[in-house]
Amino acid sequence: MSNHTMEYIALKASQKKQEEDKQKNITNQRNEAFIKSYTTVHTKIPDMRSAYQSVRESNYEPSQAEIHYRRITSGRVIDGPRNK
Repeated sequence: MSNHTMEYIALKASQKKQEEDKQKNITNQRNEAFIKSYTTVHTKIPDMRSAYQSVRESNYEPSQAEIHYRRITSGRVIDGPRNK
């Protein structure tokens, strides 16, 4: 084979490799975008201890309508004696 033929074959192989690399890069970018869009973002959990403490200290008494609503929607017994 002549020198020109070898250069031509090398050029075509190089062009083919560049096209394959380009397609692989596009596919990788799409895959990374997909994975990023479905990755759970973990945030800091707020400290609710003070809020819970203030609710406990308020001695909240639900109205009869609220008790009735809770009974219908929760499916659990909520009308038992209050724990003190």
